[in-house]
Amino acid sequence: MYAYAGSGVSVALIGVALAELGARRSIPGLINQLESLSSSGITNDKISELIGNLEDGEGSSFFSSDRADALSLLEEYGEITSGATQSMTELDELMSQLEEMEASGISSPEIQAELNEIEEMLSSQVEGDTNSDFLESLQKQLKDKE
Repeated sequence: MYAYAGSGVSVALIGVALAELGARRSIPGLINQLESLSSSGITNDKISELIGNLEDGEGSSFFSSDRADALSLLEEYGEITSGATQSMTELDELMSQLEEMEASGISSPEIQAELNEIEEMLSSQVEGDTNSDFLESLQKQLKDKE
């Protein structure tokens, strides 16, 4: 009976040790992703704070709220940035199609006005969700693709 209990506790301790090892190994990747967010133009005090806390690395990484907060923040900004990039790309494609229409002699000021309004709304939404630096970075990235 003691052997079975000891075996169970040993297996549980090995499991905890492996989980902690995995959490510690994931921290450099989390730091790189947070720094990537920061370098893309997203300036957020929480990002800087999490990078500092993760670099300190005191205590258990698996049960660390910093690690969980970093994962949550990365997921949140990942959704925001991918949605913003997709929307801005689609708007850019629509603008290109409108330019092609105008080059072939078809003019539509109503469509131009609506696209400009959509661009303003989208820009203000992206700037509100992230900041103006990210918006500028995204717009520059789209212009570089052209």
